[in-house]
Parts: sequence; structure tokens; C-alpha cells
Amino acid sequence: MIKDFKSSSYIILGLAVIVFLLIAASMLTKAVSTHVADNTSYSKNNTWLNSPIDAINSITQKHKLREKLVVIDPGHGGDDPGAIYPHNTDPKLIEVKEKDFNLDISLKLYDLLKKSGIRVEMTRQDDRSLRLEDRYELANNLNASLFVSIHINSYKMSSASGTSTYFNPSINAVSYGISGKRAAQLLQNELIKELGTIDVGVKELTPKMKYSNTRMPIVLAEVAYISNESDRKNLSTEAFRMKAAQGLYDGIIKILNEMAALDGASTTKI
Repeated sequence: MIKDFKSSSYIILGLAVIVFLLIAASMLTKAVSTHVADNTSYSKNNTWLNSPIDAINSITQKHKLREKLVVIDPGHGGDDPGAIYPHNTDPKLIEVKEKDFNLDISLKLYDLLKKSGIRVEMTRQDDRSLRLEDRYELANNLNASLFVSIHINSYKMSSASGTSTYFNPSINAVSYGISGKRAAQLLQNELIKELGTIDVGVKELTPKMKYSNTRMPIVLAEVAYISNESDRKNLSTEAFRMKAAQGLYDGIIKILNEMAALDGASTTKI
């Protein structure tokens, strides 16, 4: 009788433990689901919580991403104002200068990349003169993965407006995991999406632009036209320049993700 009583007690105790574990597991699953739903940094498409292999791939991808180095190049600077408005030989009459817009957008972009953990350097962080050689030699010496030059466009006809992105011919596309043209298209897409400007398209850098001595892919963004009244008014606002930085950031992340995914591949998209 005592043995039967003990056996029954053990069975009841075992069942109680199982029930407790099931309830605890249910509560934990609900808590994780709630946390994911509430955390805007998680995507609905993320599957790494459910698959160990996906978790390893995600960690590997993030690690590869953080191995990449981006060099931001705010165009012009110092004695070289870049495009100006209005066109006048008297500096006192110049209202806006390209070099100032370039630097402000670049600094905003730098902060966005830095906060997300991306390795990033700038060719200049203040209003100083730099030779073109200084810019690409810095990128080469740092063994950068991507060179992003930021500019504002100008044209003799004030009706010209919109956004364009230039690229260098793909010399080492395979070794870097992406071609210059592909990188420019990704950047252009995100800029247009964020700014809502006219899509002027993706174009190849000409020899006159003298970026042929860089080893890594180059993208040169012409954010808008300083010579166009509407574009110029937009450029003069903090909100528009922040949108430009965000579009550049989104494009760079897509470029780096594609680079990381194609590391070691023998072919690349064009």
C-alpha cells in the first residue's frame, strides 16, 4: 500500500513538473514574440530566431559587413567652392556654395553609418582644400571597400534638376563583390526614393573626372542642382539634406550587404 502511494505521488509530481514546464515555455514564447513585435528594429521576415543555421548566417553576414570600410568624400572645399549661386566674381554676392552642402550631407551620413557600426572615414570633416589625389590616395591607403563622393550639380540652363549617380568602370568588380555600375544603381534608387527628385540616371565617370587611380568601386552622387530654383530651395533646408544623407545611407547599406553576400564569388551583377 505504501509503495503504491509513493508511486502515485511520483507520477503526480512528474505530471506537475511537466505541466509547469509547458506553461513556462508558453509564457517565454509569448514574451519573445511580444518583444519582437514591439521592437521596430526587427523585420517580420527575420527567421534567425527559428533556425540555428539562419542565426549563424546572420552573424556571419553582420561580421562581413563590419569588415568593410567606407570612405566618404565631401566634394570640393577650402579655396574650391564647387558650384555656386548666383554666378558672380564677387564672393560677397554668392548666396550658396556647393562645398557647404556637400560637407553637411557628408557629416550627417557619417553619423548614420557610425551609429550603425559601419567602419567609415572622411576625406575632410571641415572646410579645407584637398587635391583629388589626396582623396583617392587616402581611400587606397586605407584599403577601403567603397568610395562615396558627394556633390551638387549645376548647369547653364536653370530648368535642369534632379539626382544622378556616377560610377567608375569596374576594374576589380569580382574582388570587391560588386561592380561600380551596380553600386551606383543601388545608391541612385535609394536617393530617388528618399528625395522624390527627378531620376537623371546612372552614368559612367569620364577620364576627365580623374578617378581612375582608385582601386575600389566609386559612386559619385550628384544630389540635386544648385542652379535650379526648386532644387536649391530644397538643398537650403536641413530636412532635405537629412533625407539626402538617409538615402545615401540606405544605398550604402545595400551595396555593402551585396558585397558581403558575394564575397569570394567568381561573378558579380552588372
